[in-house]
Amino acid sequence: MADTPRGEPGGGAWERAGERLAERRAFRAARLVLLLLSAMAVYAPFLASDRPLVLEAVHRGDYERARRSLAPVAKAYASLLARGEDEFH
Repeated sequence: MADTPRGEPGGGAWERAGERLAERRAFRAARLVLLLLSAMAVYAPFLASDRPLVLEAVHRGDYERARRSLAPVAKAYASLLARGEDEFH
């Protein structure tokens, strides 16, 4: 490669174009956006799969016991609502 007058290597046209682009704020922002999109594409199977990374479980016996105890309360409340507001005034 031929040296420039300042003694630095001249570089190719692509290197000079890359250096000029790297000076622009819009180019740096676009490069960051592309990097983020690429990272999202790589990690998408981990982030949005049908197999959760965290599992919240409920003890089935406790759930059934709570459901059985709430069912009569819900039925009584529904019958009160069915009577209407006139009976409560």
